[in-house]
Amino acid sequence: MRSILRNTAFWDVDKSSLDMDRDRDFIICRILEYGTMEDVKALLELYDRKDIEAAVRRSNSLSRVTASFWSKMLRIPSEEINSCSTLPRYLRKQ
Repeated sequence: MRSILRNTAFWDVDKSSLDMDRDRDFIICRILEYGTMEDVKALLELYDRKDIEAAVRRSNSLSRVTASFWSKMLRIPSEEINSCSTLPRYLRKQ
């Protein structure tokens, strides 16, 4: 399972210290933000959709663009995304 922890998304982290359960949200968000398509495919095999949706909802580390993209892909209403990652109100669809 540690094969998904590639340098693409974890260049600054001691990967041996990460725990796949304890650090679930961190791992998911790092791969969604910086991972390749291969990384995302591996992520989808490792964690179920509910885990990924929950991480996107809770994250304050995802960029606005990434949070917006994954909220659309996972069909998460924008108001359910952490406010640090959401688009400003004036840019949201009315």
